[in-house]
Amino acid sequence: MLKVSYDDTNIYTQKRRKGMSQKENLEVKGDLPIVPMFRLIKKAGARASRGAANALAEILEAEAKTIAIEAEKLASHAGRKTIKKKILS
Repeated sequence: MLKVSYDDTNIYTQKRRKGMSQKENLEVKGDLPIVPMFRLIKKAGARASRGAANALAEILEAEAKTIAIEAEKLASHAGRKTIKKKILS
């Protein structure tokens, strides 16, 4: 009977580039993982390098933090600690 280990079915292992360890392939520098950045770029119809995916993750993270700070200010002004969906819309 053929046994398949978790590593054989793991999408990150299958997409690992030649010469990179699994840890390097999954490395996340910020809060956003790299693999979804590749998917976003691919959906836009382009190919991307690892550097481009990292840059996109950094840009999106910075924008998300800016939006969260502004939303927190608006929620605080309204007398709430919770950010509501209507603030972000």
